[in-house]
Amino acid sequence: MNKPQQLVNPVRLCLARYSYNALMDTQTPQQRIESDLRTAMKASDKERTSTLRMLLADLKNEKIKRGSEVDAAAFAAVLRRAIKQRQEAAAQYRTGGRAESAANVEFEAPFVAT
Repeated sequence: MNKPQQLVNPVRLCLARYSYNALMDTQTPQQRIESDLRTAMKASDKERTSTLRMLLADLKNEKIKRGSEVDAAAFAAVLRRAIKQRQEAAAQYRTGGRAESAANVEFEAPFVAT
């Protein structure tokens, strides 16, 4: 029998990838996302490229709003907001009968989380 699939908290997963400790203080989370974006662009991965660009734009907007670099707490808030936006958008698309659009938005969520 198949085991039920364990749910993973996408925010926790993303924080594990982009946290300051995971980067060994050599890169900021923004630099890591930029590096991942370059890798996705070289691999011609359009979905990942698009999602990472949106996440990078959110980080830059937060930096402008704060007037300083984004710290770990603000970075976590940006990630939570991005994941929540995608979850809410998918729910709205499903309510509106647009299953394909909901699937596209749900497809982006793991890219934000990893």
